[in-house]
Amino acid sequence: MSIVRGKRKILLVCGGNTCRSPMAKIILEQMLKENGLGRQFEVDSAAYDGADGTSAHVNSIKTILKRYGADLLADHVPKKLTDEMAEKADLIMVMVERMKGGSLAGHKVVVLGIPDPFNQNEQKYDECADALERRFKQIWTEIVGPVPVLPRTEDVSSVIRPPRTVPTGTVILPTGHKMTMAEQIEAIKIKMKMNGVAADWVHNEILKIALKEDYGRGKHPLTVTRLMLNMYDDMAAIGFINDTADKRKLAEAAGLSHDIGVGKEQGGEDHKAAGFRMLKEQLWDDKRLSAYRKDLLAVVMYSVFYHGNPVPDGKLEPLKDILLEDYRTTAELVSLLRVADGLDYGLDKGTPDMFEKVEMVRTSKGVECRVFPRAGKDVMWLVAKSYEKREVFEGIFGKLTFWLPGASGSWFPWHP
Repeated sequence: MSIVRGKRKILLVCGGNTCRSPMAKIILEQMLKENGLGRQFEVDSAAYDGADGTSAHVNSIKTILKRYGADLLADHVPKKLTDEMAEKADLIMVMVERMKGGSLAGHKVVVLGIPDPFNQNEQKYDECADALERRFKQIWTEIVGPVPVLPRTEDVSSVIRPPRTVPTGTVILPTGHKMTMAEQIEAIKIKMKMNGVAADWVHNEILKIALKEDYGRGKHPLTVTRLMLNMYDDMAAIGFINDTADKRKLAEAAGLSHDIGVGKEQGGEDHKAAGFRMLKEQLWDDKRLSAYRKDLLAVVMYSVFYHGNPVPDGKLEPLKDILLEDYRTTAELVSLLRVADGLDYGLDKGTPDMFEKVEMVRTSKGVECRVFPRAGKDVMWLVAKSYEKREVFEGIFGKLTFWLPGASGSWFPWHP
């Protein structure tokens, strides 16, 4: 495949563009995003035989909803393959051998070998989606090829950074210092590097709301943000998170604003639902907001909503009409926020936080969270609270275990 100046175009083709190719498009888009390549590729789908119907098959919609927690096929409209579409594509993937010919001939056409599940039961569609993902993994280097270099605001760095003792953005304050919301925001602004990325707007607008609400949690939001960024940087360093400036900025916004709904509850809401509602009313509902800004804002809104309550099976369910463009990023930030919030649970009245830092260490089964308590602090109950909030974390990163320091530099695991 040739290197192009803009996005590389990938075209997926099945019989009627209602079952296999729509699912394949979503699955491949999510895989590209998870590997930091989402903005470098444009993925589309089309029908080889003829476009039937006005939407994706109902079982395709259900399968994608189960996999990603959002109806990512809601806007899909089947369309017939054209010679122009085939000519513009840099890579064409067809489902079966019979579709390789005519305008779909040559070196840029790949046969996936995926049979049609049309009008079979939902399980067959699930199996079809699994088969598509396995096939994409098998030919990943053929799909990705030599990735074009794009500007920094578009590109997602895949470089794994070395571990850092104090992560960029961490704010370390004197023990016992009580901070107003304005002081917290100013402290984070001082430490932030505002480099013009798209998430700046979302971050700054949420800071304005946080300052206006001044929700009385004392140092707690800042401590949670510090611990969350501590975990984020370690997870990026060990290769579990594809780090981007946008994503890290959203992590800061989520940490600072996670309790923004405290004291603003209406009609039986808890503070998590109230915070979600506030961000929706004050930012999301602005008709002038671009689709991309909404995608980034949704990440923070889901983090605010899901930071506290139990999450069945560790999966984030869709919230109202606000769908997730990037489920993986959202689940990553929600998982770190939940663990960090547990480590500062109940310390919301200016009480000094109990941890100097945490370290995330990669294991064969998942991740160890090594906690460093401040001198003389008993943190077992906080570790227990954090353990209760691990469901989303384990759903994407694997098993989470907590380790505490022992004598002479040793470590011992904490078991519930």
